[in-house]
Amino acid sequence: MNRRTAHGAVLVALVAGVVALAAGACATDVEAPAVAQGTSATTAAPTTTSSVPPGGRRPTAEDPLRVVLAGDSVMNGLAPAVATALNEGGESQVSYELAPSIARDTASRVLWQQRLEQDHPDLVVMLIGTWERGDANFNPGDPAWASWYQEQVLDPFAEMVTGTGARILWVGMPAVRDEADTLQLVALNSQFRALAERDDRVEYVEGGDFLNGPDGGYTDELPRADGTPERVRRLDGLHLCPGGSERLAIPVVQYAQQEWEVAVGYNWQNAPWREPPTLDHPEECPPV
Repeated sequence: MNRRTAHGAVLVALVAGVVALAAGACATDVEAPAVAQGTSATTAAPTTTSSVPPGGRRPTAEDPLRVVLAGDSVMNGLAPAVATALNEGGESQVSYELAPSIARDTASRVLWQQRLEQDHPDLVVMLIGTWERGDANFNPGDPAWASWYQEQVLDPFAEMVTGTGARILWVGMPAVRDEADTLQLVALNSQFRALAERDDRVEYVEGGDFLNGPDGGYTDELPRADGTPERVRRLDGLHLCPGGSERLAIPVVQYAQQEWEVAVGYNWQNAPWREPPTLDHPEECPPV
């Protein structure tokens, strides 16, 4: 039975046990991860309407919701916001896994299996695209590519992750400045969405719903609630600025709240993760 694909409010924020971090939202592609710090532990508990949340259990401080954020350097920019929101709620334990592309070879799969056995995650949040397009077999123009990608790459990976009891929340890449690259990302996103439609252990959220411009394409800036412009993407036209990280974290955090009713950190959107040293290369996010 196909499961609904979540396109709007469903996701969220950064790291308690960071392993390695893909290029912190800049042109380079391997740096130390930015770790959120200094936020208040004040939490807001969600309203409970049933004894057992949809996720199957109620996390506590002693037995927290275990979340792995996996992806490339774009996820590196998102992770601090998500980790702060969830970790500061006191009922979640969020970590980061460097995963520029989906595990295909034996060595990568073994590393993933070890991480799954070590962390026993309830939720794995995926955000990839840039490096996934670099695979030698990536050819969305070939009519046979989609079925090959599903059968040889996506389905085996999803089975490996969900076979441990984890759910997957797959965040589709938003548009990037280069239009040709965006078209390739759209092709990948369609496959991630299709995975969620055929596997009820996987959910999909369209990242472009939160970061694309009014025309559905790339934009550097979006309006705040008061109407003033805010930069959401870095100068490279790919990575996230704090404003973009906050927007993309919201559906992730909401998904965790919806499924497990976990508390989130008070005012996480304005926590120190938005500033150095957690924010690396702030010069790439100049005011608009």
